[in-house]
Amino acid sequence: MSDPMGEFADALRKMATGQVSAAPSLDNLLATYRRNIEAVTQANKVALEGAQALARRQMEIVQQTMREISASVQAATEPGTAQERAAKQTERLKQAYAQALDEARELRDMIEKANAESMNVLNARFLQALDEIKGLIDHSVEPTGDAEK
Repeated sequence: MSDPMGEFADALRKMATGQVSAAPSLDNLLATYRRNIEAVTQANKVALEGAQALARRQMEIVQQTMREISASVQAATEPGTAQERAAKQTERLKQAYAQALDEARELRDMIEKANAESMNVLNARFLQALDEIKGLIDHSVEPTGDAEK
């Protein structure tokens, strides 16, 4: 398994010790910059899609909650003793609390998933950029034999 940070440090050491004879080409630098922008754009797209899914799910939860409140109000007017109605209301409250916890966990998981997917795009590009930099430096190194000094 390669160590990208170690390889990058080696490449920087070559630059610092003057073992690089020429600057990378402008075309290579622009291509690298373009890929960076594409990665950020993709990460933003993934994050936006996650935010949209989260908003849709929150709206569904609000609509369901409103239906349940309406049903609960209607149930409060049903015939029966005060004790029976209180017992039913207590059970509904208990179910609503458990459902709210489940929905909060679901929303948290959706946020975590969107964030992880977005960060994976950026992390992959970062590692790729390190390899590109190392490659640019390796192709610019003069074969003097002084690299090991």
